[in-house]
Amino acid sequence: MYAAKGRGRERFELFEPAMEVAVLDRLQLEAELRHAVDRGQLELEFQPLVRLTGGELVGFEALLRWNHPARGPLGPDAFLTIAEESGQIDAIGRWVLDEACTTAATWQRADGRDSGLWVSVNVSPGQFRSPALVEDVRAALRWSDLHARLLLLELAESVLLDDEGFVADRIATLRDLGVRVGVDDVGASRSLLGALHRSPVDVLKLDRSLVRPRPGGEIAPVVRGVLELGRTLEVDTVAQGVETDAQLSRLRSVGCEVGQGFFLARPLTAAAATKLALRAAAPVGERGRGAVA
Repeated sequence: MYAAKGRGRERFELFEPAMEVAVLDRLQLEAELRHAVDRGQLELEFQPLVRLTGGELVGFEALLRWNHPARGPLGPDAFLTIAEESGQIDAIGRWVLDEACTTAATWQRADGRDSGLWVSVNVSPGQFRSPALVEDVRAALRWSDLHARLLLLELAESVLLDDEGFVADRIATLRDLGVRVGVDDVGASRSLLGALHRSPVDVLKLDRSLVRPRPGGEIAPVVRGVLELGRTLEVDTVAQGVETDAQLSRLRSVGCEVGQGFFLARPLTAAAATKLALRAAAPVGERGRGAVA
């Protein structure tokens, strides 16, 4: 059943012994995931978002990790689908929102000044559809005392192409809370324009495949199109997957303002991210090696 569902709808799969191993492994992971929050096994890392023209820090993306006691660190691709299908996504999503907002609130109050550093949190399709999401966001902001405008909720492009009435209403409700809403991996699909017309957002994040070097070193034409779309809509555009100096130079040349990637900065622990945020908020003469170094 899981094999058939994973390969699309209206199909069947014949049983193979390897399937039993995979299903048992999945069931074990599902059972262990139910205790991950209570046992303190989940962790957030924070990857800096950097203004490409001057190198200033503008915010962080919160990245979820599961420190599995036997399998080691697992990224969200290894367990979020299981969390959604087993009904655990609300609890995990709530934990992520609380942790991200609490950490970002320490940057907000850096040296008594408003640092303006935002935190972006990925919202999975199942979490976006959950009735609990809006109240979870409201509660995280209230508990942490984080300014709502400093929280960016990132949605997969596919979410905007779902039930358009529900999506537009849910995004409008979230934006009414004061938070910003962004679209991740823009450019992976060609059906986004109509969805953006129905459901306005605040940030467009370029799919990393568009940032990879092309033959001749040219920027993919669709990158220019997304940047122009962002300027037309008056929203921020972020390039992810910046891994080389050449990529950085080309993105600068076409007017991309904000980026993230290993060349700019690797993901940091919450403590290290807070240290970087405090340094970035300090007066220029006190920053030492710079905002992101």
